[in-house]
Amino acid sequence: MSTGAELTADDILAFDDSTIVKVDVKYWNGHVYIRNMRGCDRDLFEQHILESNDRSLKNIRSLFLSLCLCDSKGVLLFKQDQVNSLSEQ
Repeated sequence: MSTGAELTADDILAFDDSTIVKVDVKYWNGHVYIRNMRGCDRDLFEQHILESNDRSLKNIRSLFLSLCLCDSKGVLLFKQDQVNSLSEQ
């Protein structure tokens, strides 16, 4: 049962539902931030899985992390051409 007002498209598009969380990484002696994955990021992630030629999950965790690891302002830390390097960490 809904208790709030009926939302319009403008209401939904204007809402900032981003979340940024600081995460301590003792292994690297520091911290990172993670943000929730936007719809377009999730689409990219799923497209990677669907287009994988050998249906393997190679670099899947690194791709996922590259779409979530960010700075304190929400800017992603890794570019897509860095995913392979990240997977080697």
